[in-house]
Amino acid sequence: METLKAIQKRHSVRRFLEIPIKQQDLNKILKAASQAPTSANIITTRIIVVTNQEKKEQIAKACLNQTWITQAPVVLVLCSDIESIKDIYKKRAEFYATQNATVTAQNILIAATDLKIGSCFVSAFTNLPLQKTLKLPKHLKPQVVIPLGYSDDKKTKKRRERLQHMLFFEEFGKRTKSSIFPLKKHIKIK
Repeated sequence: METLKAIQKRHSVRRFLEIPIKQQDLNKILKAASQAPTSANIITTRIIVVTNQEKKEQIAKACLNQTWITQAPVVLVLCSDIESIKDIYKKRAEFYATQNATVTAQNILIAATDLKIGSCFVSAFTNLPLQKTLKLPKHLKPQVVIPLGYSDDKKTKKRRERLQHMLFFEEFGKRTKSSIFPLKKHIKIK
């Protein structure tokens, strides 16, 4: 699948078939995660791969009782290792480590879509129960939970805000078309 097609097809999946993910496909997803950009070229994201049903149930509970997570054959938990860049970035270390985890998550979501594996970006969770379940040291901060599995969702057209709601030219609030960015035929600019 082409990258742009995978980006367009990606959607949040919250129902999974009881089919295990092939190890080679999981490896490809994890390899894509390792290719994400990082601050100062230091890998600050740590990924916990969870397949144990009891642990998935604990994760779902920590994710504000989102029990659908337990259906996923694999759950990835991305954490930031803030200590690994604290010497370089000081007060900004947590900010950069969070960004690193987020771009890593995006690589995972797109790679999963490319492999026809459903996923969901889950950021609603309570830190302490998640840290206890995964036995995380204090310097690792959970950032996102990503359930992975073959989708059992009924296909629905995903609703997205139009580009015109996100896009400004030269400064915030300016929606007039710029001559260097001719998008008139692609979007309706007000």
